[in-house]
Amino acid sequence: MSVPRTELADAAGLDLTDSGAIPVDNRMRTTEPAIHAVGDAVAVPSVFGERSWIPLGGPANREGRVAANDIAGHDDTLDPVLDTAIAKVFDLDVGTVGLTEETLIEDGRAYETVYTAEPSHAGYYPGATDIHFKLLFDPDDGTILGVQAIGEDGVDKRIDVLATAISHGDTVFDIRDLDLAYAPPYSAAKDPVNVLGMIGTNVVEGVSDIIHLDEFLERREEATVVDTRPPEMREAQGAIPEDKHVPLGKLRSWAADREDDEEVMTYCKIGKSSYMATRILDHEGIEASSLTGGYYRYRATQEADD
Repeated sequence: MSVPRTELADAAGLDLTDSGAIPVDNRMRTTEPAIHAVGDAVAVPSVFGERSWIPLGGPANREGRVAANDIAGHDDTLDPVLDTAIAKVFDLDVGTVGLTEETLIEDGRAYETVYTAEPSHAGYYPGATDIHFKLLFDPDDGTILGVQAIGEDGVDKRIDVLATAISHGDTVFDIRDLDLAYAPPYSAAKDPVNVLGMIGTNVVEGVSDIIHLDEFLERREEATVVDTRPPEMREAQGAIPEDKHVPLGKLRSWAADREDDEEVMTYCKIGKSSYMATRILDHEGIEASSLTGGYYRYRATQEADD
């Protein structure tokens, strides 16, 4: 008959975290220094300072090595764990690293969020599919806090790159400039990781004025909502009710003829052309913001509500 972990810990005089895991230091020592613990039973130091219960195979193996080395008298410590994970869900790969939005809200930590979708490799090379990203970062200095991604191909590569970036304390400025391998079968000339950095950099520097979906839905009746997609894309994908359809190429003439002074909120498929639209409108003296995540995010949220 197995004995519950809590009873074993109590018998050894060890403290437990709220999750029921055994807290350890970076040498895998418990509150009793002569007792080491590893694997799914422990809460380890994470990159963001707190101890976290992260029952994953990669960290567990590293923990075993560190504990063995410490017992043997070698100088070895566990680097903070990032909670890097990936899973296969039918044809989709779902990856995550770092903090989630829920955790940041619970911690009361300031953060900014951007969404995008980028092709797994060059779009003109056969077989490219979109990877959808959610990037969380510090709004002041751009430090990357967490990333989630979902797609059919290439998710693992990008999550691994971003895990390395987070472990080094990198910012959106750093990943914007990473020199990553490029060939059409493997990536676009601007890798999705670089694009995430570009979007984040624009937000931190105030170049891009984005609006999140919840605020967009609250303010849409008081603003002019403009869809900047081409007609064929709008027809194929659908549209937000009561918007105005002004393809990007016609935006300057629309702005010149515009008589009302309502705020403008732009959207497109994922946020690229709507960002460019805000730059055009700003030049025309019109206050405008771009819906981050675009129509993809709007549609996904509406479908979830239904």
